[in-house]
Amino acid sequence: MTPEIGYMPGHLTWHFGEKLKALGVTIANTDPDKSTHKDRKLLTGASPFAANNLGKLAAETLLAEMATG
Repeated sequence: MTPEIGYMPGHLTWHFGEKLKALGVTIANTDPDKSTHKDRKLLTGASPFAANNLGKLAAETLLAEMATG
């Protein structure tokens, strides 16, 4: 949907998710929603809808890291 509204220049293929699964990665969310996930030092968002929440998670994570480091 996002190429149609001008967000991305082209369609992404699904083989990236399949490759990650083959490498042992568990994909936590397959829906384009606002959800985010933190796994150790990896922060991810489910879609462009998650951008604001991902920014907040990144800031919180950075501040927590600075306080303990």
